[in-house]
Amino acid sequence: MLDVITIGHFSMDLIFLPGLPRPRKTLGGPPTYTSLAAKRMGASVGVISKVGGDFPEKYVKWLKEQGVDLSG
Repeated sequence: MLDVITIGHFSMDLIFLPGLPRPRKTLGGPPTYTSLAAKRMGASVGVISKVGGDFPEKYVKWLKEQGVDLSG
């Protein structure tokens, strides 16, 4: 049983920083920040989301390594 389940969409954010020639692409979206914050407070966490085929596998792997259950 999980303590927290987040339902929402992971996203890819473009971060524009002064001095950089192009925006930086990074993982974003409410489930990302909610699940990681809850995990760091000691909760067991799951996310229910749907992502496209172009969603980077490295982020799926990283979230699992952080202890986020993505089976939903």
